[in-house]
Amino acid sequence: MENEIKEQQEEKTVKAIKPMYYYAGLGLLAAVLIILVAVIAITSYRAEKKFASDKFTLGVAKMIGLPAGFVEGKRVSYVEFAQDLQAVEASYKNAPVDQVVQKPTEEEMRKNVWDMLARNAVISKEASKNNIVVSDKDVEDEYANLVKTVGTEADAEQLIKDNYGWTKDQFKERVLRPFVLSQKLSLTDAVVEKLSKEPEQKAQEVLKQVQEGKKSFEDLAKEFSEDSTKENGGDLGWFGKGMMVKEFEDAVASLEPGKVSGLVKTQFGYHIIKLEEKRQDAKKETEWKARHILIKTGDFGQYVTELVGKAKVWKWINF
Repeated sequence: MENEIKEQQEEKTVKAIKPMYYYAGLGLLAAVLIILVAVIAITSYRAEKKFASDKFTLGVAKMIGLPAGFVEGKRVSYVEFAQDLQAVEASYKNAPVDQVVQKPTEEEMRKNVWDMLARNAVISKEASKNNIVVSDKDVEDEYANLVKTVGTEADAEQLIKDNYGWTKDQFKERVLRPFVLSQKLSLTDAVVEKLSKEPEQKAQEVLKQVQEGKKSFEDLAKEFSEDSTKENGGDLGWFGKGMMVKEFEDAVASLEPGKVSGLVKTQFGYHIIKLEEKRQDAKKETEWKARHILIKTGDFGQYVTELVGKAKVWKWINF
C-alpha cells in the first residue's frame, strides 16, 4: 500500500515538473529569438546608416545574407559592397605620393562601388541569358597574364595587397571573374550585332553621300568621321604595310588612286576609304596616302550603362 502511495506521489511530482521544463524551454527559446532579432536589427542599422565593416557586422551580414540592394531581382551582397568599399579606400590611402589624385568624397566612393556592383549584376544576368560561364581556368589564365605583366607571382600578390588589401584568391573572384565574364559577353554574336547595327546603317547613309558626290570626301569626313582625323578631313597621311589593321590594309591595297571603297569593317568600326596616291619606297615596298571616314561601332561600356539605367533597382543602403 505504501508503495502505491509513493508511486502516485512520484507521478504527481513528474507531472508538475514537466510543465516547468516546457515553459522554461519556451522562455529560453524566446530569449534567444529576441537576442537574434536584436543582433540582426543592430547589424542592419549599422550597415544601412553607418556603413560598418567590422568583422562582427560583416559576419552577421554574411550569415543572414544582408543585401546592399537588388538589381533586376539579383541580390547585391552588403558584404561585397563593404569589402569593395574598403578596397577602394585602401587604394587611395596606399597610392604613391607622385600618383595621388583628388580623393572622392565618402558618398562618391560609395556610389561608385554601388554602380560597379550594379553593373556586375546586370552583366551576370545578361551572361546567363546567353549561357555564358567563366571557368576556373579562364580566371587562372587571366591571372597568369597579370603575373606576366608585373613580373613575378610575388610582384602580383604585393600589387594586389597594396591596391586592394586582398589575397590573390579574393582578387580572382572579386575582380578577375567579373572582368572575364564581361569580356565574354561583349564578344557574343547578340551583343556584337546590337552594337554594330545602328553604326552600320549610319555608315551606309554616309557612303551613299560619298557616292553621290554632292560634297567632297574631305568635307564629309569633317562632318561625319568619329576619330582624331576628323578635323583634317580624314587625312591619314602616308603609311606602309603593317601600319594598319589587316582588313583596312587589304581594302587600301585593292584600290586605285582616286577610288573609294565600300564599307570596311574593323575592330574600330566601319571605314569608308579613299585612296589618294600610292608609291614605292626605297625598298620597293608599296606605301599609300589615303583618307577615311570612320563610324565607330557601339561601345560595350555604354551598352551596359544603358542596361543598368533600364534595370529595376532597389537600393537598401542610403548615401
